Amino acid sequence: MEWKEFEEITLAAQTKRAEIMRLKGEDYDKKDGDRLSSFKEVATILNVLQSEGRTDHTSVGVAEVLFVLKLVRDFNLQQSGANSNNESRADSQGDAHNYLDLRFALECDTCMNIVK
Repeated sequence: MEWKEFEEITLAAQTKRAEIMRLKGEDYDKKDGDRLSSFKEVATILNVLQSEGRTDHTSVGVAEVLFVLKLVRDFNLQQSGANSNNESRADSQGDAHNYLDLRFALECDTCMNIVK
């Protein structure tokens, strides 16, 4: 594959992922303007549910768990050869990329020491 074709394919995939992230973000996040609110809320809930001696959950950890869930879903669909009931495998793969982008944003939001 030539560089130009590779660049076109990856840029198109990034554009599609950004659109999916925007659309899904409207469903998942509060209307208060914090794009990362759903991850922070899930982390809070997980911390409340843990017993004494727990390992604290973080919003970054939530993004990592959701990333892994997308990979597992994609792998299972690929192995079974089954058709997806909801989103396509390509959409799941795009979501996995988005969760990595969101993880990065959450780290930036909490630490502010990652080079942007």
